[in-house]
Amino acid sequence: LELLDSTKEEDMGKWSAKLEEDIKVFHESIGHMKKASQDERLLEDVEFIDPVMSIVEGLKNDVSELEAAAKANQKFQTIFGQQLERYPELDEVAADVNLKLSMWEARRDMFGTTESWKDTLVMEMPLKEWDAQCTKWYKVATRAERELPANSLVPRIKEHANIWKNLVPACGELKNPTLQERHWEKLEAICGFTFERDPETWSEPFTLGALMAKNIMEFKDEIQKVSTEATQESVLEEMLGKVKASWAEAEFQLANFKEQKDVYILTGVDDVQAMLDESMMTIGTILADRKSVV
Repeated sequence: LELLDSTKEEDMGKWSAKLEEDIKVFHESIGHMKKASQDERLLEDVEFIDPVMSIVEGLKNDVSELEAAAKANQKFQTIFGQQLERYPELDEVAADVNLKLSMWEARRDMFGTTESWKDTLVMEMPLKEWDAQCTKWYKVATRAERELPANSLVPRIKEHANIWKNLVPACGELKNPTLQERHWEKLEAICGFTFERDPETWSEPFTLGALMAKNIMEFKDEIQKVSTEATQESVLEEMLGKVKASWAEAEFQLANFKEQKDVYILTGVDDVQAMLDESMMTIGTILADRKSVV
């Protein structure tokens, strides 16, 4: 038993020493990975991006392998009773590679995807889905601008993302079902062109591409304001409609006044009075609103 114990301790010592040597080599591998991740081609905008995508995707795979190896090293260190080795440099390299991959994926997806969006009719666009995607692209560009060295790629991605981040919401406001003709006239006065919405009469389809060509994204805030007014006015119109409907359906009971055949008075006016009081309160609310349609 003593012999077995001594042999076991000797083997553990050998394996522990071997692990320490492997960890030193592992740190060198991290250094090589860091150098590879600084490849200048990863920050240069190019027309054909497939070669660069292959490079950055390869780096991502290599980083994943290093992260798996780091966990394995720590597992063995736990077995051998060693202090766990930390790899802050690997964390930095992984963050850098992941950001560059996200940046190039945005570069690939954004320019291709938005080109197909241009042919979509405004009334058929999936607003929430596209708005979320544009926000994601913009966040990637903003983070890359903040964390990466100055380069030619990030400004182009951010500029394109910013255009669509404003274009999609601006066009989305035009889908507001509460927009009435008076609102469209106001929008046309703001934007300086006519919104040709009728497929029977338009000179070109009412698409995102057509509105983008007219720089509608520059009027996003004004369009949003008109759309909000339309929604608020719609609520007031609905309130007024209910008042009108209640009086249109109201029933009045008449009775002869002092047994005179040709003179009548209202009877049972309590319900009528209650409805009148409620209607006056509603009308007061409508009139109190600065955007009242009354």
